Amino acid sequence: MFTGHFEKDKTRKTRKVKKQGGRTVIRELRLEDYEQLLALWHKSGIKPNINGRESPEALERQLQAMGPFMLVAENSGDLVGVILGSHDGYEGFLDRVAVAPEYRKRGVARRLIIEAERRLEDKGIRKTVVVVEADGKESIGVFKKMGFEISEHVVYMVKRRNR
Repeated sequence: MFTGHFEKDKTRKTRKVKKQGGRTVIRELRLEDYEQLLALWHKSGIKPNINGRESPEALERQLQAMGPFMLVAENSGDLVGVILGSHDGYEGFLDRVAVAPEYRKRGVARRLIIEAERRLEDKGIRKTVVVVEADGKESIGVFKKMGFEISEHVVYMVKRRNR
């Protein structure tokens, strides 16, 4: 069982995304994307916490702090991919990566990851970390193909506070 996280220190060059009925572009996430974002996560098997970290208020705070690192892939006005990037000044973090099922295996996730890493590197961030669900074999495969390695020396721990 995967209990650590992935780490990567370098990026690779961008590859074009195969098109599905239009041009897929990478852009920054906007607050007005919220409903489409929730739909994309649901479609991708991610259960967003709309009363917590994925609430509109939480997303607005995240966008104010880390907007340039929070990216979407858009095709013909529809969100088809997302990656929420952030950093602490030393390490970059990639979270909530999702691609619509009909756009998988087309390079969308790869393009999102590359662009997020490029933006992090432009800020001087040389190490990127991503946490993947233990049963996320497809996601683990994507990150491994992009040069990320499983870090066996890290255990992911969580503490929840009652509200």
